[in-house]
Amino acid sequence: MMAGCVSYNKGRRGLTLVELMVGLAVLGLLTVLGSSYLMLGTGTWQRLSAKARTANSVSSTQSLLRQVLSQTYPEATKQNGAVTVALDGQAEMMTLMGFLPSAAKIRTITRITLVLEQSSDGISKSLVMRWDNHNRRSGNSVLLENIGTARFSYYDKANGRWNSTWTQQSALPTAIGLDLAFVGESAGQHAWPKFVVKPMLTASSTCLYDPGIQACRE
Repeated sequence: MMAGCVSYNKGRRGLTLVELMVGLAVLGLLTVLGSSYLMLGTGTWQRLSAKARTANSVSSTQSLLRQVLSQTYPEATKQNGAVTVALDGQAEMMTLMGFLPSAAKIRTITRITLVLEQSSDGISKSLVMRWDNHNRRSGNSVLLENIGTARFSYYDKANGRWNSTWTQQSALPTAIGLDLAFVGESAGQHAWPKFVVKPMLTASSTCLYDPGIQACRE
């Protein structure tokens, strides 16, 4: 009976130190591989999420700008017999008379400024819209952030060319464009599609625009 017990105990062999070390090494390798794949998956998800947020911001900003710029009002002033429209366009800033998007619930002619401002990081810029109407209601809104470069341009149909400025003109430009690139984008991979808007009121600086019918009132 005793002999049988001794034989049974000898058959149960424990792990040697080498086997234990090999097992721990394999376990550590699996842990590292698992962590790497997890980090890779998390990074991919974050990049895709960032791209989706940028795409949504670009789409909503272009929609807003298209609405605002297409309704640019050619409010005119006369000085020394010359007629000058209110739009003042620079490469990184444009001031115009127009209408805010309907969501703002301000349907009177409003002075609107679109400007590229330097961000606090000193590297990127933000596209900001400011407004001020005759009732002294004013405000501002950041439309886009993390911008690397952006330039407004103005099409002069009479001369058949795009200009970087539009000041002291007797009519609105035939079209307004905005080229924009975000920080870190490579050439040919811009998230900002080509953007060109034609103001609806280019023929007459004396037009009385009616936003209800979206046309001039006689």
